[in-house]
Amino acid sequence: MQFCRSALLILLWPLMVSADRLSSEHLDLGAVKKIYVGPGLISVIEFPEDTVEARVGAPQVFKVAVSPANARELLVQVTNPQPFSTNLVVRTVRRTFVFDLIPSTAKHQDLFRVSGAYGALSNNRAEIEASGSFEGSPSRTPKGKLVESGAIR
Repeated sequence: MQFCRSALLILLWPLMVSADRLSSEHLDLGAVKKIYVGPGLISVIEFPEDTVEARVGAPQVFKVAVSPANARELLVQVTNPQPFSTNLVVRTVRRTFVFDLIPSTAKHQDLFRVSGAYGALSNNRAEIEASGSFEGSPSRTPKGKLVESGAIR
């Protein structure tokens, strides 16, 4: 009996841990969402409003750019042959989102749609340092121009 349970768990494990290639989700603004990006592939993150600013922690590893066709879409691509995980902070017209970009040959998310958001960024310094995310601006009005890590060709 135990053997059957173990065998079933081994067979179903890839289905339980795999990332959906196409997904839509309401995000908690106080949490960091993981995005898996495959080398040589493009990932698109779609937001409910226009993107004002996008900053990636390691621009030498990931190229991040706003889609020329739609300001609500962010294009993400691995550019380094020896990639490593980093963070991505995206400020839209109304909210700030924090992601972990994880290079992976086993998982890839082609399209991740942010269908909405709830909660707020944490003001607790210990929580912010533990999660590795940045504290958002208290103002919700855009200040400055769009910053991109590089153009995707």
